[in-house]
Amino acid sequence: MVLGLNLPGIGVDGRLLRPLKCCHCQESLFDAHHADACLICQTPVIQSIYQQFTELDAEGCLTCDLPCCSCKYNLRTMHYARPCPECGVPINQTIIQNRLLMADAQWIKQMRLAYLLIGLGILFILPSLVIPPGFVVTLIMALYGVWKVSSPDVFTDQLPINQKVCYWLKRGCQLSLIIPAIWVILAIVYVIVAINTTLSISEESLNIVSLLMSIVLTGSLVMTGWLYYKRCLLLATHLNHPKLKRDIGFTRGLYLLTIVYTLVFSQFQIQPTPNDLLAVAMALALLCLMIATFAANAGVAFRMYWQFDKLKRQINVMRKQPTQTPGQTPPTQPPASNS
Repeated sequence: MVLGLNLPGIGVDGRLLRPLKCCHCQESLFDAHHADACLICQTPVIQSIYQQFTELDAEGCLTCDLPCCSCKYNLRTMHYARPCPECGVPINQTIIQNRLLMADAQWIKQMRLAYLLIGLGILFILPSLVIPPGFVVTLIMALYGVWKVSSPDVFTDQLPINQKVCYWLKRGCQLSLIIPAIWVILAIVYVIVAINTTLSISEESLNIVSLLMSIVLTGSLVMTGWLYYKRCLLLATHLNHPKLKRDIGFTRGLYLLTIVYTLVFSQFQIQPTPNDLLAVAMALALLCLMIATFAANAGVAFRMYWQFDKLKRQINVMRKQPTQTPGQTPPTQPPASNS
C-alpha cells in the first residue's frame, strides 16, 4: 500500500518530476513511474523516494527510530508498505509527514524570505505610523512578502485548490498595491488644484472617488487576508504542524474581527472625549485589538520563517549525504542469460 499519486514530487501521470537516483545502484530514476522498479537492480522506485525521508535497509525496512504519526509506536524494523501494528495507520504516511521535504530548494528559500519580510513589515508597521513614508515602506514590504508567498511549488502545489489560492492571492496583493498608488495620484492632483486656482474639481467628486476606493481597498484587504491565511494553513498542513494550524486559524479570526470592529467604529464616527467614557473605552478596545492582531500575525510569520529555515537546513543535509544507508549492500543482479 503506497500513497501513489498523492506523493509530493510525483505528477498526475505517476512519474517523477525531479531527478532522483536509485538508493542502491545510483541509477537515474528521472521520469520513472512510482510503481516501477529500477532497471538495473530491480529496487522499487517508491523505496528510493521514501529513502529521501528516512533510513531503509535493502528490504525496505526502517533502520532508525520513527514514532507513528498517530499513536507514537516505534516503527523501527517495520516495512514501509505495512500499516502500524498498533493503530493501523500506513507507515508510509508517517514517513512523509513533512511533504515539503520534496519541494524545490529555491522555492523553500523564497518562502523563508517572504515570511521574514511579512514579519518585519508587521512588526514595524505600528511604530511607523508616526512617519507616513515609513508606514508606506513597511506596508509595501509586508504585501510584497504576501505576494511572494503566493508563488506555488511545482512539486507540492499540484492540487487545484492550492493553485487557485495562489492565483487569487497574487491578484489580491496586486489590487491592494494599486489602490494606494491611485490615492497618491489623487492627493497630488488635489494639491495641484489647490495651488492652481484656474483648475477646479468639486469636493463632492473627490469624496465619492475616495469612498469608492476605500470600499475596494477594504474588500481587497479582506480577500487578501483570507487567502493569505488559507495559504498558510495549506503550508502548515504540508509541514505537519497542527499547533501552527490552530494558531493560524485563531489569527485569521482576530484579523476579521479587527476589520469589522474598525468599520463599525468609523461608521458611527466615534469621537473619544474625556467626558464620554464609552467612546474612550471603545477607542482603547480598538487599539488593543489592533495591537493583538499585529502581534499574532507577526508571531505566525516569524514561526513560518523559522519552520522554512529549519526545513532549508534539513534539505541541505538530506541532499548532500548519499542516499544509501551505511553498511547497506545493493541486491545482487541476476546473471545475464547467454541465450
